[in-house]
Amino acid sequence: MSLRIDIPERKRQEMKVQESEARYRILVEQSLQGLMLVQRGKVVFVNSATVRMFGYGYTSAAKVREAAKRRVDERLDAAKQGAA
Repeated sequence: MSLRIDIPERKRQEMKVQESEARYRILVEQSLQGLMLVQRGKVVFVNSATVRMFGYGYTSAAKVREAAKRRVDERLDAAKQGAA
């Protein structure tokens, strides 16, 4: 039994993934559309357009996350009450 690893191919694949992630990151950050990622009721990411939409400066992303979380929580609570 032998194990053969093609390291150059693996490196090429890693570079492709890194390039893809970089393109995606640029697309998300430069988007004019506000984007927000919420996981398990917690705002984990907002892009710069979202920061501007909430009226905060770039250094206040934490405030945007908190304001966005409050809005998400309010909508979730309203949806739960409407379903009850």
